[in-house]
Amino acid sequence: LLRTTVLIWLIWGIVAMGFTMFNVFLPKLLEANSGKRPEASETTPGSHTIQIHVYRDSLIYAVSGVPGSIIGAWLVGTRLGRIYSMALSTFISGLALVAFAMAAKSSNSALTIVSSSVFGLMSTLMFAVIYAYTPEVFHPSVRGTACGTASALGRVAGIIAPLITGLLLEISTTVPLYVSVGLLWIAGGCMLALPIETRDVAS
Repeated sequence: LLRTTVLIWLIWGIVAMGFTMFNVFLPKLLEANSGKRPEASETTPGSHTIQIHVYRDSLIYAVSGVPGSIIGAWLVGTRLGRIYSMALSTFISGLALVAFAMAAKSSNSALTIVSSSVFGLMSTLMFAVIYAYTPEVFHPSVRGTACGTASALGRVAGIIAPLITGLLLEISTTVPLYVSVGLLWIAGGCMLALPIETRDVAS
């Protein structure tokens, strides 16, 4: 139980930090990418054309996450189970951020949209499974405390993440992305290390 508890708390904290580092500053990252496009060469940051691109890309990103919970609800009942479903979605989320960082360097608008959409879908799926798995794995006598602590750690990490990201953005817009990738993949490793699969197990 100790191993499971520590891993769950690590997963909540690390995932929250990695996700927030990208999500909170997404408009700024999209604006930076839009400003590098050839068609935006004569515009300045904050211009109407760039704002339209940012709003459009943000909308696509938000909508892409909608099917995530539905797919997650289906996946947890398959042979993948809870653990492999959330680990797979977490690793793919990291890969999507790598592609987003590549898009930032190459000014590839199509890759920006596709990679952010994949991240939106996979991160929503990831959180859906985490929220399903966490209460299932704990005994009813400690479930409330364990889940509450996990959620609190996630909130604290979500508060700290923008502060760290703001500092990293002073170095480069891609540095926070690669840090997020590292955090998500560490979280994925923690998920694979979980000893209890709760699929078809009464909680």
